[in-house]
Amino acid sequence: MSAALQNIQLLFGVCRIGIYSCLRRLFGRRRPEVHRENFNVLCLGLESVGKTYLLCQLAGEPLSEVKPTKGFHVKDIIVGNDTLHLKEIGGSDTIRPYWNRYYNGMDGLLFVVPADLSNDPRLDGMKQSFNDCTQNDLLKAKAKAVLVNCWDKNTICEKNEIEKILGIQSSDTAIHYCKDLASTKEAMSAFTQSMKSQRTSSADAVQSRV
Repeated sequence: MSAALQNIQLLFGVCRIGIYSCLRRLFGRRRPEVHRENFNVLCLGLESVGKTYLLCQLAGEPLSEVKPTKGFHVKDIIVGNDTLHLKEIGGSDTIRPYWNRYYNGMDGLLFVVPADLSNDPRLDGMKQSFNDCTQNDLLKAKAKAVLVNCWDKNTICEKNEIEKILGIQSSDTAIHYCKDLASTKEAMSAFTQSMKSQRTSSADAVQSRV
């Protein structure tokens, strides 16, 4: 092969590399990474109120084998650009005394109640359990929400009735009606925003003391 032909091939090779580099800069730019926040969330409620059902719906998991939680379940759920690390604890009489072992390190609390709350024979125990966890020092200042499981329910308690039954006296505990997947996702989105606001407020308070 003559020297002239080798020079031409070398020139073509350099040009190809240059063109490739230009195209890569124009069209192959990396998209900016999305900032994803992580939150630890505790999901509580009495046995058979629908905690596992709601979480499986959000996680897109099959519902055919949903059973009352005997210990705890852990699920990661994406809400917008954020990740919720959900820990669902069983709500039977034998498990509820151990709920407080899971309070530490949580960013928020979800408390699930049935749609026909006022007709539930376990009403007193539900109210007591709700007050015990929401007034605990480890959860008192955290974001809190009551999820009313309304899937396939005809009788639904009004919001003011739920507030009266559970003894909710402040606006720091939101009540969300989960009637279908869309409304459940909306509830989780609003709850996530509450946790983000609470985290920002806590960071600002710490910064002001520095």
